[in-house]
Amino acid sequence: MDELSRLPTEQREVIVLRFWHGMTFEEIAEVTGVGQNTAAGRFRYGMDRLRKHLRISDDSTLAPCFNA
Repeated sequence: MDELSRLPTEQREVIVLRFWHGMTFEEIAEVTGVGQNTAAGRFRYGMDRLRKHLRISDDSTLAPCFNA
């Protein structure tokens, strides 16, 4: 969850609405007052950032094991 809190508010909001509340991008757009494509884009960019951050975290955690 710490990684999620590091995202920009707009991206975090869309990810939470999508995963925790099961909303569609159409519903998210209506609730947040943005277009459907904007909601989908925020989701995509937020997920990309999460994946990148988690991948970096995993690599740094595993690095000492491979350097022994």
